[in-house]
Amino acid sequence: MNFANTRKKAVSLLLILAMLTVLVAALVPFVSTADGDEIQNFGYQAPKSYSMIDAESNLRFVFTIGKLDYTQVGFVFSKTDATPSIEEGCATHPATTVYRSITADGETIDAPDGRLWVAVKLTEIPRSYFDGTVYVRAFVTDGNGTRYSDPASISVWEAHPAIEYHSNWDYATRNGNEYSIQNPDYKENNDYLTFGVKEDVRKLYNDKTSVRYFPNENNNYAGNDLLIEFSFLYNDTMSNASDGTLTVMYIENNNVFNINLKTGTISNNTRDGDVVLYKADESGNVSIGGYGWHRFGVRVHEKPINNNGVEDYQIIATAYLDGEKILEVDKTAYAKTKTSGCTGKLYELIPYTNRMIYDKTSKDCDAYVMIEKIYKSSANAGYLVLQDLSFSCGQTFKQQVTKVADPVSQTYKTSDGNTLTAKVYFAAAAAHEHVWDGEFTVTKQPTMFEDGWKAEHCSVCGAGRSVAVTPSDMVPVAFNGHDDASAPDGWRSNVTTVIAKGLSFKFLADDNGHFYPTDGNDQGNDLLVEFSVLWNSTLSTSSWGNHTLDLGLFSGAGSGKNQTTIYLYGKNGQLELNDGTGEGGIIKYPDPFSNYSNVTGNGWHRIGLRYHQTAALDGETVVYTFTYTLYVDGVKINEVQTAPSRFVGNNYLLYTATNDEGKLKYSDGSSSRYFHWIQMQSFYNAGSDRCVAFADLMMNSGHDFVQQVEKLNTPAAAPFDLGSWDPAVMYYKLAD
Repeated sequence: MNFANTRKKAVSLLLILAMLTVLVAALVPFVSTADGDEIQNFGYQAPKSYSMIDAESNLRFVFTIGKLDYTQVGFVFSKTDATPSIEEGCATHPATTVYRSITADGETIDAPDGRLWVAVKLTEIPRSYFDGTVYVRAFVTDGNGTRYSDPASISVWEAHPAIEYHSNWDYATRNGNEYSIQNPDYKENNDYLTFGVKEDVRKLYNDKTSVRYFPNENNNYAGNDLLIEFSFLYNDTMSNASDGTLTVMYIENNNVFNINLKTGTISNNTRDGDVVLYKADESGNVSIGGYGWHRFGVRVHEKPINNNGVEDYQIIATAYLDGEKILEVDKTAYAKTKTSGCTGKLYELIPYTNRMIYDKTSKDCDAYVMIEKIYKSSANAGYLVLQDLSFSCGQTFKQQVTKVADPVSQTYKTSDGNTLTAKVYFAAAAAHEHVWDGEFTVTKQPTMFEDGWKAEHCSVCGAGRSVAVTPSDMVPVAFNGHDDASAPDGWRSNVTTVIAKGLSFKFLADDNGHFYPTDGNDQGNDLLVEFSVLWNSTLSTSSWGNHTLDLGLFSGAGSGKNQTTIYLYGKNGQLELNDGTGEGGIIKYPDPFSNYSNVTGNGWHRIGLRYHQTAALDGETVVYTFTYTLYVDGVKINEVQTAPSRFVGNNYLLYTATNDEGKLKYSDGSSSRYFHWIQMQSFYNAGSDRCVAFADLMMNSGHDFVQQVEKLNTPAAAPFDLGSWDPAVMYYKLAD
């Protein structure tokens, strides 16, 4: 709310239609004594949602009165008379309702004690008159005649003040919302200060659980982008400045795009490793166009990449001028160099072999719109003006715009009275049919149980969408009996070579809570490992060695020991649980116990492993137990409480505990401890006709498997073709 009171106010606006605005309270009749100062709080309010691209706008005028015995109160307007009055035939708008409170910019403003608000709104002011001046006075009338406030004037543009910089301006009067950065080359000279607006990208989704940059169900797994948009006034006074560079930045003040208002061009600012993906002009310098208002938009998009369990990503920045794509650059290489306190990532990745877990970014990643080097080179001022600046987290610019072939002629009056050419070269964009680029990013992997999602973007406006990826699109990780060069990076089928190694215990605990017991989880969490394996007749040939696969824990400490939990024998289709009974292990299930269990039927089976740890005090000593349970197709097969020496002595604990005055004090396990998903043995020399395949490998910290399954009495057909292999029937389904 801006109050004119006793001084004139230059503003901009047209008077087309006046209407009364009911705000909060209707007229409450009561007798009031006369005020010494009858008209107070005379002012105006513009709609907060106003933008330069709007076809029309409105303004509201207010003042307060201290009594209700007037015969008439209201406002008088004129487009030509600087001191409008009722008698001179100007537009008179009396009010018949007064209010105890009004709403301004979303806030309720109560009238001062003993006073009431009078309000009227001018509506349907067209764009062609946004800079047209309206003169206004408030008035009250009674038996003693009519009294007026001091006159004021206002226009739409001035009611919505732009961010304005002068090369020789009083900096203390500039808009108060900017973030200022001093040019390091001119630390002592105020003429050489640089100014800008800064936004922490993390704040754009704070306290908005449905708004995140990363793909999730709330954005159909398309993910969101960082969107920066603003209007700038390109004018000939910038030729008076030594330089007139307006920059859009992110990642530790990295200039991504430069708008040079001295030369009238826009360009990429490339760093080492940047890749220019698109430029509208072969020179790389795009012409701004004519003097006047232009609209600039920047989209920063993060593309997650799961390189077989290794985190990776791509950062792409795209620039739009008046609604048209003009420049695009891949900033990934530069973003990846920023690791100390700041990052180019909009969100973090925690990769699994076949999926990603996403989280909000933990490091600084700021976005800027900043003015560099606007210091004067002569006595004449250079004016740099911005308006409608916004930062957002989403898929669509807040103000989608399109280029206009015949810009509306406007003027812009600077705060010190100068007039600049201000044609508007953009307007609100009409709805268009999206042109999807077909460059898909899989944002949620399909599994053997459910669809996934893959995202693409509109090549016109950049908006994102996701489409389903069916289980038939899922390609299992498959190996022949020789070192398969076509296997994904990090996967090999050599003798006694780890194919896939899981994440550290600590990472899993950080993602889903600690393994150790807490107030909200007195049982603690378990390490849950699950995957699908395709059992087939090629594994049963006599050329196989002692056993096919072993799965277990791995400690990165010391010599890098590993503890095998189970063996899967290809030769006879059996699983052997390594119970460790010779070292003090205890059989928990079944009774009587057999550590061999057949995998019944060639086809897909689901293997689940649960590692559960406890800690207790035995006198002054902390005693640990470690229990692991094997599930096949959702059915519990066996369970062992292993010998302490196997896991405690070899540093395989999920968490540690100490004796703290007779109570346990817990801490997370070391981040150097891993789970070995799969280790191939005696497979490399078995010949190329032996085949093994895996799918849906995942780990979890909690109490429930991510994919709870149950055994099928009647196996279902596979959702995809495996060529010459045995029929890939499914021996499990999702549990109810």
